[in-house]
Amino acid sequence: MKYFYKMFGLACLLSLKANASGQELTCSEVSIVNSDAKYYYQLFPSESSLAVNGASPSLYFEPGVHSLSILKWRLRDWVNYSKLKEKFEKKRSSKKVGLNLPSSNSPKAVSISIDVDEKRQYIVEELAGDFNVKLVDNSSFNCDVEKHKVISSVVSTNIEKLLSPELLYRLDKTMAQIKNSNVAIGENFIPFSLVVYFGAVSDSGGKKNRLLAVTPNSNAERLGLQAGDEIIQLGGKELEENKSLDNSIFDYLQSTNYSDSLEIGILRNNEKLMLSGLYMPEVIPEYIYEFANEVQSNKKHVTYSSPIEDNFKKRLNSLIIEIGLVLHSKEIEFPKGRIIRARSLDRKFGITINPNSLKQGFLVESVRSESSAEQLGLMKGDIITHFNSVELEKDIRRFSTMVGSLIQNQNYSVSVERAGVNRLLQSQFTPSIFPSYELLIDFSSKKRAHELLANKKRYNKWINKNNGWDRRVEGWQSRNAFSFMPMPGHTPPRTDSSNSSSKN
Repeated sequence: MKYFYKMFGLACLLSLKANASGQELTCSEVSIVNSDAKYYYQLFPSESSLAVNGASPSLYFEPGVHSLSILKWRLRDWVNYSKLKEKFEKKRSSKKVGLNLPSSNSPKAVSISIDVDEKRQYIVEELAGDFNVKLVDNSSFNCDVEKHKVISSVVSTNIEKLLSPELLYRLDKTMAQIKNSNVAIGENFIPFSLVVYFGAVSDSGGKKNRLLAVTPNSNAERLGLQAGDEIIQLGGKELEENKSLDNSIFDYLQSTNYSDSLEIGILRNNEKLMLSGLYMPEVIPEYIYEFANEVQSNKKHVTYSSPIEDNFKKRLNSLIIEIGLVLHSKEIEFPKGRIIRARSLDRKFGITINPNSLKQGFLVESVRSESSAEQLGLMKGDIITHFNSVELEKDIRRFSTMVGSLIQNQNYSVSVERAGVNRLLQSQFTPSIFPSYELLIDFSSKKRAHELLANKKRYNKWINKNNGWDRRVEGWQSRNAFSFMPMPGHTPPRTDSSNSSSKN
């Protein structure tokens, strides 16, 4: 397989003296090599970018897990972007920039996570016609930690024992579904992302704009909303008659920049109130997952960001948020949290029953999909009367014990009454297998995300005021890991204009 060009190199270095006390500090160097004049490469969100003449800026890392992001620009797009950046720096006012817009394919973004090992070195390369980065070995060389700022790593803490069995069960099940999906890979790095999430449950069956519940630690709670409030205004505007409350709130949040003010008019106990506060969208931190059976002996210590099915990603993101809320409720903060789960069987039978609705037996209220109960053939509305020919009567504990005593591949039977007809259901107990996996959550990435969001807000205000740069530029940003990119190497200036905010 022929490699196209070198992208950047990660060189593992020797232990060097870091200070006068004699303490040794090991670091690794990320050096950039540009051997293709058609493209520019930029480490993100650092100030480092490539020059056509082959300049090689470097970053230095302590051993440990680090996330690294690269932007690939077409040369002509980079030139136009640089001109725009120059105007940005000089704060020139112009209604039209007169520059060609970047194409929808430039810049491209890729995210990886690097587990820096003091005894390894890596070069990352790109295959011809593709944007899949690959690794090859390369000889090492020294870096001088006295001359370069070394980026420190953070030790992770095992947080598994802080989480409830029910939460861990849902996490195990989601990870099993991801592993069994067609696009599953052994390991994956998910960059931080945003959730347009308000945290209020509307009353779809009663009053159209009334709230039934408010989620703790949400934007809705921070604003002061309460269950029973009726929303009558969003941003000073009356609600549209033909639009649901959920859609109205979503559109309002989409049009609001990070840390801009939210204003919501409500009716509470027949009294009109105006609530206001800053919009702080939920940031899902960076995380890495790895299935133990997929670890190869020649692992390169680099994890790439690969897509997973949207429904699985949404489910996993929700669990990541919930894990963070659990730690927050316990007043525990860790920069990085690690969960390590061993291979196990899904011991849950998969039904919800009402033990008190009948004089004898148990009424099945729901059957979970892909469960042992569904495999057996149980259906909602069935009345369970016998298990392995033993009459159950009204002893729910006995029923749970009998189900829990089943071993893998054991034959068993359940007698049910269905629509007045007695039926015998038989099956072999083959519970789902939960894979062995490791999940590393970088909670500290949320702080970096908020900093980038603040920069993007100021940058967008300036662009909207001075340039009117086409909104297509924001398109790739919102679809990739870099949806909150500030100008590379620069903090956008603040403006005094109240009409200069952009809408995402």
